[in-house]
Amino acid sequence: MNSIQQKNAFNSDKIGPNSFLVHGLIGKGSFGEVYLVEKSDQGKLYAMKVLHKSKINKQNLGQYAMSERNILSYIKHPFIVHLYFAFQTQDKLFLILQYCPGGDLGELLKKEKKFCEEKTKFYLSEIILALEFLHQKDIIFRDLKPDNIVLDYEGHVMITDFGLSKEGIIDQCIGAKSFCGSYAYLAPEMLKQTGHGKAVDWYLLGVLMYELLIGEPPFYTSNKDILLKNIEGGKLNIPEYLSLEAKSILKSETNNEYSTQIYQIKNIV
Repeated sequence: MNSIQQKNAFNSDKIGPNSFLVHGLIGKGSFGEVYLVEKSDQGKLYAMKVLHKSKINKQNLGQYAMSERNILSYIKHPFIVHLYFAFQTQDKLFLILQYCPGGDLGELLKKEKKFCEEKTKFYLSEIILALEFLHQKDIIFRDLKPDNIVLDYEGHVMITDFGLSKEGIIDQCIGAKSFCGSYAYLAPEMLKQTGHGKAVDWYLLGVLMYELLIGEPPFYTSNKDILLKNIEGGKLNIPEYLSLEAKSILKSETNNEYSTQIYQIKNIV
């Protein structure tokens, strides 16, 4: 990302860091922080995502910052976090996002250990609507995990963090080849690097479903090499306490085949 592209992408007239009052830190990642802020002339609360250019440029990840800003600039959906402003300083990039006070599903899962099937179905139904909308726009999300699902004031889900998303994906199975995302949330075709498309999001939805119901991702182990091997060909443990419907969906989702076989997960809603 060159300086001209960066300037055009992160440019909101008359808006800058001094336009906001910082209330506190609400999140931290590899490339920056997220703060709860208040717009000085409105009194409205926002989430300010601050990305450090030095960290981004050091790992040549400017394209991911661009992807998030570009996609959120034109995507508007009830279950996708809203971008209000984007601007930059000499050393930082800023995204002013919708504030979701309910935290993320990762935090909630740590407290509750696992969710009941009805609660899981509620969250997944809203996520499905958001994914279908993205796919209609030929966008794949590729980073579906509990930490990237936040809850608004009323407890509805909001998909956030579009840094790994990919635009212009028309096919269900091909279109993107990059190896990206957390190891526990990689689809088999992403590991093979033979190409993946929209179907990968449905596989990851199944991974999310498993984690919400059981408390950890499928095939999980702390050993990275074993984890990746399990994703490609391991046998999944499905607890007996789940309903027949849930078991059927999870067995289909985690048969280590390409993600086109996960579409039936949408039948749960």
